[in-house]
Amino acid sequence: MEINQISRKKKFLFTGLISLLIALLAGMAAVKSFPVQLENMAQDKLYQRADSIPDNIKIIAIDEETLSRLGPYANWNRGYFADLLEILNSEETMAPKVIGVDIVFSGTNRSPEDARLAEVCSQYDNIVLASTLTWDSYLYQDKDGQYYRMQYVAGEGKPYDTLADVTEYGFTNAIYDKDGFVRRTYTAFSSHYEGKNNIYKSFAYMIAGKVSDVKEYPIQVEVALTGKPGEFECISMASVLEGKVSSDNFKDCIVLIGAYEEGTMDFYRVPIDYSKEMYGVEMQANYVYAFLNDKIIYSLSHWVQFLVTFILVAGSGFWILNTRMRNAAIGAPALIVGYVFGVAVFFTLTSYKVNILTVPMGVAVAFLAAVLYRYVELQKKRVSE
Repeated sequence: MEINQISRKKKFLFTGLISLLIALLAGMAAVKSFPVQLENMAQDKLYQRADSIPDNIKIIAIDEETLSRLGPYANWNRGYFADLLEILNSEETMAPKVIGVDIVFSGTNRSPEDARLAEVCSQYDNIVLASTLTWDSYLYQDKDGQYYRMQYVAGEGKPYDTLADVTEYGFTNAIYDKDGFVRRTYTAFSSHYEGKNNIYKSFAYMIAGKVSDVKEYPIQVEVALTGKPGEFECISMASVLEGKVSSDNFKDCIVLIGAYEEGTMDFYRVPIDYSKEMYGVEMQANYVYAFLNDKIIYSLSHWVQFLVTFILVAGSGFWILNTRMRNAAIGAPALIVGYVFGVAVFFTLTSYKVNILTVPMGVAVAFLAAVLYRYVELQKKRVSE
């Protein structure tokens, strides 16, 4: 009897140590989101859910039809955009709430068309233009002597001076993940360099702020996209310029103007649809809607993610290693399915994402360890007999 009790204690101690080791490795993997590419794919599948497309966000597209009517974009003058803005704002009661022009009007030849665009923009307060930022970095030493690499804005591609003086503008830089997908965007960027402190707001965040009060978010946020490529209402710029679209179609809407043709090269790989790339103006439409409706994906801190993974894997592993193989064979898949379902429910209720693969991987490793442990025990028993 005493021998059996000692043997059982040794078994619990051994399986407990194995469970803790597997849980420790799983927790570390969760902090690192390992394996990164597979974890990204799993999170994209679970957390990026297409929703009903808002009817108050419309895109005026520089599309193939527009280019065929007006000629190659490189040959355009800015009078076309002045005409478009005048048409949209021609009747005050029918005007859009905000017009975002996802075009960087940098540089000027001081042409009459450039002067006219600046004049038109000065007449309305519902226009936001685009810019781009260029970053650099420097070494910063804190009070404790520790060195950090600080990023700052080294340059800005912004509207030409006479236009920038009369119009608001925000930057549109994309944030690429290592797998080439764009999952996050900026809200703003604070640049500290040589005693100067400048704050730059992003294009989409500025547009959302002109519609209503928007929450303060971190500098970078992961956005839950609403529409897949091609799902937002899109109207050809040529049709608007030619008067084929009624002005009341844009009443109280958020109107975004931008490239919508492959030759412009303004498109990106997005997590909501792996089969198609999304034009930059569509991404801005998604971002504006996300800021206005808090469709942001939040992340747990590394410590919380580690503890959640560690506790779940340690508990599951200890049970698997100490129960019958028949129970383990049924319980392990059930634990994995239950975990994924729980993660999905947790995200729906809180908008916080949890690593998807690390706990199932830990449970699977624990099950394989249980199989190996049973096999070794069986071989020992046969040898002793």
